[in-house]
Amino acid sequence: MEKIMHISGVLMDASEGGFFVLLEELEGERALLIGIGPMEARSIWDALNGNFFFRPLTHDLIRNMLDSLKVSLKKVVVTKLENNVFYANMYLQKESGETVVMDSRPSDAIAIALRTKSPVYVNEEVLSQAGVPKENVKSLLSKEEGEEKKVIN
Repeated sequence: MEKIMHISGVLMDASEGGFFVLLEELEGERALLIGIGPMEARSIWDALNGNFFFRPLTHDLIRNMLDSLKVSLKKVVVTKLENNVFYANMYLQKESGETVVMDSRPSDAIAIALRTKSPVYVNEEVLSQAGVPKENVKSLLSKEEGEEKKVIN
């Protein structure tokens, strides 16, 4: 079973320089943090904040390619967590109605989903493994007593 998620933001661990995307259940009480690279963090942050550039960046280029080829991104699903690595699928629909499922890193899939206004889901199994109550997210954001991680904004 898949749970629809809200992309709440991008977080940065100031002490270690790592980045995370924060997903929250729309109809539930769990949240999920997925570690992502700095370029993907920036891309997601830009999309969340409506930042546009004169020339297309990678995820904008992919959206433009999908549009030109008349392929729509129907949804993104974070499918599994294996050896501390998250996996995702992008569900693409051709003009003919045929659906193509493509493997993707969650960070790239989320960045493209934001640009195409496509929904993001997480498999229940992944939420059971790695999800935390939304109210606990703040405690996850601190590495040591008094040291907080910062939201990029």
